Amino acid sequence: MKNQLISVILISLSLVSCKKEKSSNGMFNEDGTISDSMMSVVKGHLNDAKISADSIVKSRPKKVNTEVAEEIKSEQSQISNKKFVFVVLKVSEATEIGADYKKYQTKELVSGINEISNYNEDAKAMLEDQIIQEYKMGAWSGNIISKETFAFDNYSSASKKRNTYLIEQ
Repeated sequence: MKNQLISVILISLSLVSCKKEKSSNGMFNEDGTISDSMMSVVKGHLNDAKISADSIVKSRPKKVNTEVAEEIKSEQSQISNKKFVFVVLKVSEATEIGADYKKYQTKELVSGINEISNYNEDAKAMLEDQIIQEYKMGAWSGNIISKETFAFDNYSSASKKRNTYLIEQ
């Protein structure tokens, strides 16, 4: 590639430096124009240089904007990690309170379905804490016996499972 480029430059320089002088080496015609044979040589060198340059350009790896690539990867990760989540609390609440006794009833409380785009253990814990806090703010004397969290890839699956707790059969 370098040799071809150097030969093209040298030929160009020799052509420019000659001022319509008759040459005995066949580079110029009698009227001072470049001979057909010399023009073919120059065109051949230029064509070879173009082919070499094209192959170099094609073989180079394409640059990708890394910020855009990371953003796309992050969005794909969030989409693939999106979950539809609900929590079931099993609670014990006093139904009757006497001077020396309390009667308790066990209930299952089911939260609404929450869409969490980047679901992980922290997101799960935050949702559970939020549901427990909401329960504690509304209950006077209830105790939480257990909690169970359900996570699904689509809303319809989450709704179907949630309905098993809400609808008696």
